[in-house]
Amino acid sequence: MDFFRNWQPTGWFGQDLTLYIIYGAIAFAILGVAYSWVKRSSSKPFALKKAAVALAAIIAVGFLGGSFVLFVFNGAGRSVRIEADSKTVLAEQDGQRLAINKMRMIIPNGQSNGISTSTSRFEMIAVDLETGRNAWHRRSVWHESVIGGTKEGILTINTKKKTLFFVDPMTGKTALTEAEWLKRYPGLEDNLSYAANDYYVASEDELYLYALDGKYYKVDFSLQKVTENPAYKDTLSNDFFASTSPLALPNDEAWELTQRLDGMYPDLLEKTVLVAENDGRNVVVGHLEKRNDKKWSLSLLSLEEQKVLWTAQVDAPKGMAGTDYGAVKAGNNLLVYSNGKLFPVQLETGSMNFTYQYRWNKAVR
Repeated sequence: MDFFRNWQPTGWFGQDLTLYIIYGAIAFAILGVAYSWVKRSSSKPFALKKAAVALAAIIAVGFLGGSFVLFVFNGAGRSVRIEADSKTVLAEQDGQRLAINKMRMIIPNGQSNGISTSTSRFEMIAVDLETGRNAWHRRSVWHESVIGGTKEGILTINTKKKTLFFVDPMTGKTALTEAEWLKRYPGLEDNLSYAANDYYVASEDELYLYALDGKYYKVDFSLQKVTENPAYKDTLSNDFFASTSPLALPNDEAWELTQRLDGMYPDLLEKTVLVAENDGRNVVVGHLEKRNDKKWSLSLLSLEEQKVLWTAQVDAPKGMAGTDYGAVKAGNNLLVYSNGKLFPVQLETGSMNFTYQYRWNKAVR
């Protein structure tokens, strides 16, 4: 079934481009044959049976040849992996709530010297959390880093072209170029670094950055003001690890809770704390029911009552790196990313209205 989905547009630029070239080649072949039959029909009777056979042959050859091209270039019928290449950015406007990620598609393409090789494609994808539909998608590249959401838009840095820009979170279009942004903050002109770890978005109002002059700055988007203070170094360095963590909790807090839970819930295997609720009295953990399980259980645990309040199951992550899974709280939902899918889990009940598949850019209910 997944193989035939490769014959449908998915919103991934590289995938769709390959597909449209195949469709174009088949259409060109059909038009060429049709033209030749029209020319012949002026001197010979039109043979409907031969035309039907020729058309069927073109479609069959096109399908077989196209399937081979999709197999080679789009990973059709192969184990294609989808990973998160950024933390989730949340946006809301006029009642519409979006979860936005830069995603990476990894397509295996053989081996070299005994090492598996692959090609990667990148796309920024926005999911509507109410409908489960794809709100927008935008082509991306490996050297683009999504820093975070601000009042100006989603700060994105292109490390190769050495430029930054802001993406409108509701449309996916460029909201501000670097030149337009610097007109608001002229003091930063010719002083911007293009290394992603030199930036930290603390909130939609505050951006901390380490500039080329070796000084630390804070940009206040509400006041449209830039201030310099050596103390910002601590904010940038301390919060860098939190900003790169795939969890809704800082790594140190998650580690402490995990150690505490090991004694309270020893039967839950390979526990990972995703979020704390009610001032830490309840926590959501990801865990396995059995070793090497293909499903990942999400459980809301009561630390006071020492009982499991609910359990839901999602796909188990392929690994435990930051690109394999992630979690962020969005209102009454916990958005869990795992195995190339987004699972919006209701914190009160553990239920899910849909599962979003990033490879096909479609929701499954």
